[in-house]
Amino acid sequence: MKSLTSSLIEKKMYKSNEPHLSIARKLSLEKLAIAHKLFQETELSFQCDKIFLRKFNPNIKQFEIINSFDFNSEPCSEGIQGTLF
Repeated sequence: MKSLTSSLIEKKMYKSNEPHLSIARKLSLEKLAIAHKLFQETELSFQCDKIFLRKFNPNIKQFEIINSFDFNSEPCSEGIQGTLF
């Protein structure tokens, strides 16, 4: 994560030490069971062509997108891509 954030243009930003991806957020146990039946064969690979920087807005209690970063299929510096995992 440090390699990624240091490579971005935005230098004055809040940096989370716990990046995450939410899937099926707030589904009840019943809805999770239905989803499991519907998606028994899932492909968990994906192509990421951009990331979004979000900031928590306490007034609406939601995160808002404040910037986006397109990868544009440009070659990346050695050691940055894949360092999140």
